[in-house]
Amino acid sequence: MNILITGGAGFIGSHVAKDAVKRGMNVVIIDNLSTGKKGNLPKNADFIIEDIRNCDWNIILQNIDIVFHAAAFVSAPESFDYFDECYDINVKATWKLINACKTNNIKKFIFSSSSAVYPEIAKPNAEADLPDPANPYGLTKLDVEYLLEILKKEYGFSYTALRYFNVYGPRQDKNSDYSAVIPIFINRALKNEYLIIYGNGKQRRDFVYVKDVANAVLTFANNDVCGVFNVGTGKDINLIELAEIIINKTESSSIVSFEEPRPGDVMFSTASLEKQKKINVWQPKNTFEEGLEKTIEFYRRNPDF
Repeated sequence: MNILITGGAGFIGSHVAKDAVKRGMNVVIIDNLSTGKKGNLPKNADFIIEDIRNCDWNIILQNIDIVFHAAAFVSAPESFDYFDECYDINVKATWKLINACKTNNIKKFIFSSSSAVYPEIAKPNAEADLPDPANPYGLTKLDVEYLLEILKKEYGFSYTALRYFNVYGPRQDKNSDYSAVIPIFINRALKNEYLIIYGNGKQRRDFVYVKDVANAVLTFANNDVCGVFNVGTGKDINLIELAEIIINKTESSSIVSFEEPRPGDVMFSTASLEKQKKINVWQPKNTFEEGLEKTIEFYRRNPDF
């Protein structure tokens, strides 16, 4: 099987690419390296350095069976200030790719969506919940989900949209103010620096290990199940608890400080996995403790990553 991975030099995309190679798949990666790194690329994968807004998909998609689309404008807070760029990448460029997949009879399209499409509610988010994005980033992900469903109804287009919750693990970016909280906390804890929480720290998050996410992508890539599915654990912790766990596991002298909340942040983000359980296709395998220990060990060994 031949799989194309957009954003394959990035955090999630590179883990999917590595696992796909291990499974004997032929992997083609497209990435403009704006946030991805060449060092993330697995051996035995073909690499094309290109921006998805400029690709000639009719050439690239020749002989491709499956497309996993992970390339995106990924910062929810920055999507307020850079909405035009966010929309161009996440909707317009993605729409061109989807249409090319339809034209070239791609067997299945796997889309990296997000829990950012959900309303802020104090219970696990289920796929049937009425969407209510809190930021433009979430809105762009929802737009693509709707476009995919339209193509499925009109043309039988085969797709799965995976709504990731808070993905963490090795190779995640820690060098931006808008990076995910776990790599930032680990990096600061290993240096005995302040762990900064925006808001009161009672925000609850469902953290899912990146290896489980990669397994979800490749599981749905190899079946006929279509539609939208959550990718999380069904469990959550608040950010104060997270900070305390990381401080303890790193044996750090860091302390927690609090700053004003940022636009677009939500208080609750937890996945319901009931839809997953009904079809019995995918479930996470790693506990939070297991995934966090592996992630801390990665940053201990790679302090300059």
